[in-house]
Amino acid sequence: MSAENRKKYWQGYRINLKSRNAISKQIERNKKNFKKSFFYIEKNVPEFEKKLENLEKEFCFEQGLDINQSQKNIKKEHDFQLKQAIEKINNLMSEISIDDKEYNELLKRTKLRIEKEFLEDEEINDLKKRVSSNKLSI
Repeated sequence: MSAENRKKYWQGYRINLKSRNAISKQIERNKKNFKKSFFYIEKNVPEFEKKLENLEKEFCFEQGLDINQSQKNIKKEHDFQLKQAIEKINNLMSEISIDDKEYNELLKRTKLRIEKEFLEDEEINDLKKRVSSNKLSI
């Protein structure tokens, strides 16, 4: 093995060693952060359960309507309540740090549908106002 090859070998070894150390340090940091998060959640589970129960009581809809129900069966008058429920659930989830993809997708779809309907209602109301103001000015 020539001196040049040995030098390259040891340089690569040091770089590899540094990256391994960096990775292992990051893993240790992640473990510590996970343990902190876990103990925080574990300590506050009764509080979170109480908050969820309060949400459930606050947003009990007629005929057992809930967020998981199909969108066809949701009446328009419940949209505002659903929007509030989604916001409160999102706040609670961010507090607990839940990352459930399926649940988040359901919330996003429902939230987008509700926001779209609110936007459409606002546009319709604006058009009605314009039409009524034009009739008055004519």
